[in-house]
Order: sequence, then structure tokens, then C-alpha cells
Amino acid sequence: MAIPYSDNGRSNIYQQQGVFAPAGDIHATLPNMLTYLEQQISETDAAVKLTHQPTTNNIGLGWGVAKRNGYRDIQHNGSTMGFNSHLSGFPELGSGCVVLVNNRTNMGKLIFGIQQISKRTDL
Repeated sequence: MAIPYSDNGRSNIYQQQGVFAPAGDIHATLPNMLTYLEQQISETDAAVKLTHQPTTNNIGLGWGVAKRNGYRDIQHNGSTMGFNSHLSGFPELGSGCVVLVNNRTNMGKLIFGIQQISKRTDL
């Protein structure tokens, strides 16, 4: 596991919190997350597709759902002591991105830039 860092660049001591940790202290690798992303953007499972249906305020079942340039953008993110994660999927384009970092920095600009690449249809 990577060493976690705070937003001021200092290393944090990671403490396992078990079932009381955010997301139940799930650990995932990038290959795990890419498999998960592929399942989300393919929407071949009816239960997965249901979670992407927006309800109130563009929120699906665990997903932020927005229309951008005519394409759905499904997103979920989270952070905990020194770690940040973000997943964006574009089902109509069959593409998306996973960002995993070992600090608590604001990833907004990075995510936006990666999303622009993920949505390109001329690659």
C-alpha cells in the first residue's frame, strides 16, 4: 500500500479502522478498479444500469449522474486519511477514467483534464 500524505505534503500514519472505516476499509488496485469501471460503462447488468438512473439533484444510486455534451457522465469519488479516488464513466462512449492518489489534494483540475481525454472520439 502506498504511503498516505496530507494536503500539506506530510506523510500520515495509516491506521486500519476495519468496518468503521470509510467504505468498510476496502483496498483496491488499479486493475481491480478498471475491471469495475468496465462493468459500469458496459451497463450489461440491469442492476448496474439501474444505479445510473438519476433521481433527485442528478444523483443515482451511489453515483453522480450528469449530461455533458450529450453524453452521460457517471461519477463517484471518495477520500480517507491521505488517499483520494475518483471514477468517471461515459457509457455512450465506452470510456472512462480512474484516478487513485495517495494524498488529500484537490483533484478537480486533474480529473477535468483526464475526462476531456476520456471523452475524445477521435483517438
